[in-house]
Parts: sequence; C-alpha cells; structure tokens
Amino acid sequence: MAPTPTNLHLYSTPGSPATNDAWKCLTCKFPNCTYQETKVQSSFEHILIHCKGPTHHHFYLADIVKGEAENWQEILYSQEYEDNVGSVRLPYVISEVVPLGQGFGME
Repeated sequence: MAPTPTNLHLYSTPGSPATNDAWKCLTCKFPNCTYQETKVQSSFEHILIHCKGPTHHHFYLADIVKGEAENWQEILYSQEYEDNVGSVRLPYVISEVVPLGQGFGME
C-alpha cells in the first residue's frame, strides 16, 4: 500500500467478491515514482504511467496481457534532459504538525 497520503499508486485485483482478494501494486517497483497519473487505453491493451514525483517527470508504457501489465518500457527518455534536471535542485516537502487549541493538531 502507499505509505503516506502523498503517494499514489496503481493496484490490480482479480475483482471477485471474495474477501481474500490480494491487491497487487503495479507501480511500486518504479524508483522515484511514488506519485503518478495512470491512463489505460479504452481497449485495455496498453497502460501509460506518468510519474510525477518525487523526482522529475518520466513515463512508462506497458502491455496489458490477461489482466497483467507486461513489457514495461520507459518512454520519452532523453539523456540531455536527465543531465539538465540532475544539475537542478528540486523542491522538497516538509511535513510538520501544528498544535491547535484543545489538544488538536494539524499536519
């Protein structure tokens, strides 16, 4: 499962009404890709993952075969882009809990 609310992943399941369905994370294996946007082709033949963070944006494309994502490929890859982004400091998120009145806290 996604460990924090700032993470967003794509999961698959057999879809049967059984209570012991195992959810499988399809996108947890991608390094530096804990938040993404996913598009599935209307014919369910291909899937596109747009990784939006915590590092720079990058894209993966896969085939859907018998309900499984296979043949993952990174697409729109440019070494020049990678080098340029690697030389820039990217923003980062700092989470803090702010105490409120009557024992409440806000993150």
